[in-house]
Amino acid sequence: MNIDSDKEHTIDYDAIINEYSSLAYSICHQYKNAELPLEDLQQEALLGLLDAAKSYNPTKGTKFSTYAVWHIKKRILAALDKEKKQSLQANSLCDSEVIDKNELPDFKNRNLQNYIPDDMPGWEKRVIYLSYVENLTLKEISSEMGISVERVKQLRSKALRRIKSVSRTAE
Repeated sequence: MNIDSDKEHTIDYDAIINEYSSLAYSICHQYKNAELPLEDLQQEALLGLLDAAKSYNPTKGTKFSTYAVWHIKKRILAALDKEKKQSLQANSLCDSEVIDKNELPDFKNRNLQNYIPDDMPGWEKRVIYLSYVENLTLKEISSEMGISVERVKQLRSKALRRIKSVSRTAE
């Protein structure tokens, strides 16, 4: 690793990314079933790695990889916490907002892909498909996907807001 022990040290970020990105990715895989897409987890892991490089002091006697693990996990957990809070806020907003099914496309008679934004996460797409094409209940979707009923509600609410937002901008 290329971190000088001077007070004003220079950091070769490219070398750190090349050398330790596999460490960062292996840590983010521990959280792959959480609420964030794997790509977002990987980005947070790399940012944590860079945070570690900025604050690492080699004179303390700790290996950089050990030091980096803490920063990577801290960054990932903060991102997951932020996502959870945003989901809860969005869910409470959505609970107070009545969704008019007439505003939504009739997915049974049309191609679902025409209404799904390209950047919609896979979990949200799956919940929409199971809800509106397969007509499964929240409990059935929960069982099928291996997540809680509350999480299904959150994912469906987020997906419906995305679909409504896209359909408004298309008008």
